[in-house]
Amino acid sequence: MEKLPSIFTTYKRTFNLYFNSYIQILPFLLLGAICEFAIYRYIPKENAASLIDLFLRVFIYLFVVFGVYVIHQKQSFNLMQVISNSLKRFFPYLFSSILLLTPIILIVLIMMGLSYIGENKASDLGKIAAGMTSKAHMVEILLLVVIVLTFIYALIMIYFWPSAALIINKGKGAISGLKASWHLVRGHWWSTFGVLFVYSLIAMVVFYILTALLSPVLVNILSMLILTSFGAALMIIYTEHLEQVKNAKTIDIAKL
Repeated sequence: MEKLPSIFTTYKRTFNLYFNSYIQILPFLLLGAICEFAIYRYIPKENAASLIDLFLRVFIYLFVVFGVYVIHQKQSFNLMQVISNSLKRFFPYLFSSILLLTPIILIVLIMMGLSYIGENKASDLGKIAAGMTSKAHMVEILLLVVIVLTFIYALIMIYFWPSAALIINKGKGAISGLKASWHLVRGHWWSTFGVLFVYSLIAMVVFYILTALLSPVLVNILSMLILTSFGAALMIIYTEHLEQVKNAKTIDIAKL
């Protein structure tokens, strides 16, 4: 295979894997849903609840991605074995996630810095800023900087989307997984963008329907039940397609 399959083919395979694996993956999803409900029900502090929820989602995502991969490879599926093998990939996956989130942290720091300059006119920086532009103008600059940086970040992040599959399922380290992801997507950025764009549309429809009918807590829980394993299946299928194209090109080069 020297060309990537069409988006239609990718999603056809994804839906097949999603439905074929859902029942076996469901215990992990239900565990995540129950824990998430308990967090919002019994932990009153919003920040603490959000942090615990974040780590919960990381663990559930590890279990789901590895579990779906095992089923896709037609290997023997055992819940405890999936948990055990997934936990071994926790720190490499966490480290890669921190690396990918670093630009977001920098963007937040820039926002805070610009806000400080714009609002604290009593300070030296504030006086300089006040002499150059109005507070309203500073807000416009702030928004423009954030929009541009976020847009650039989103474009670059597409290169690293398959990294989770490589780190969790193929046993790669954090850095090597990110590098391998970059090399896989390189030359296929627009195809990857198209696949992710369709997924974002599907997710938006799901969220729109759930939001119109349910409370925010139930929306979070049901979106986890519906979208987590689907996103994992899509990433696994598409990463496999990218690897097949790369291997085909390697074989062609070797024949020359």
